[in-house]
Amino acid sequence: MRTKALIVPQRKRGNITIVGSYRDNKTDKELFLLASGKKVVTTLLESDRVFQHTFEEAFPYEFTFDSEQFTDLAVLDFWKNHPLIKTEGHINSNMIAEQFHLVIKQEKTKVDFEELKKRLEVVGIVSQMSYQEQYNLMFAIGGDPRDMEPMELYLALIGLNLNGLAVAKKADVKRHISIQGLEKIASVYANKAIKYGIVTRDQSVYKIGGRNAGTSIDSVIALVCADADLFENYIKPEVDKLDQEEVTKFKEKEILDLPEEIKNLIPVSVIGEKKKVGRKPE
Repeated sequence: MRTKALIVPQRKRGNITIVGSYRDNKTDKELFLLASGKKVVTTLLESDRVFQHTFEEAFPYEFTFDSEQFTDLAVLDFWKNHPLIKTEGHINSNMIAEQFHLVIKQEKTKVDFEELKKRLEVVGIVSQMSYQEQYNLMFAIGGDPRDMEPMELYLALIGLNLNGLAVAKKADVKRHISIQGLEKIASVYANKAIKYGIVTRDQSVYKIGGRNAGTSIDSVIALVCADADLFENYIKPEVDKLDQEEVTKFKEKEILDLPEEIKNLIPVSVIGEKKKVGRKPE
């Protein structure tokens, strides 16, 4: 089966030319792509001409290859290792300057499709949550949902173009819904405490009442989990006190009622995970 590939110039304005010849670092051989663009050789005959292409603005160079044809794969390998071309997922030992990108349409389609599935999975997860759960999730993944209306919060998590904070932090969202008990509670409370200013930051070090709590949010969460006295007698009451103002706002807000079409986007696999893990009130 023939597959389409594109060489896309990264310069946005003006014409740019690419020449089909270079010395390969691995083989220490000069490689030449013939003018037809369909054959790579290491020695040029007098009658041979080297491939050269000048790009017009916004128009990539397109070629096709058959993964079962040796000559086609040699051409593809030539472009993948060209000193001016970057191919996603491929290490180019000849790279000098990233002036072009090689895009294999079939591979890009697969990657994009898998990414879309992951994003829609997050849409489903968030859509199944109550407003309070979405509010806590936003804190847990490092956002600040204070003063956000339900619709505003949902859009901040998902994004108009599926580029919201929850989508950007897909792994953190999956982790948040999978963990239970004290670790989950500590994750929400630690992030709230940071946003509320209960946990402060002195340069790179987080501090709780003058006590060092590490240099990352994870270290703050770990400390909250490990020190029950710190959590019960300091973090929790202080956060709860400030949360009371937000709780009043919850009651005043008209909770967003999402259409069933959005709620039903959640994949079956995630539903299964939720049933297995269980969803306890936060």
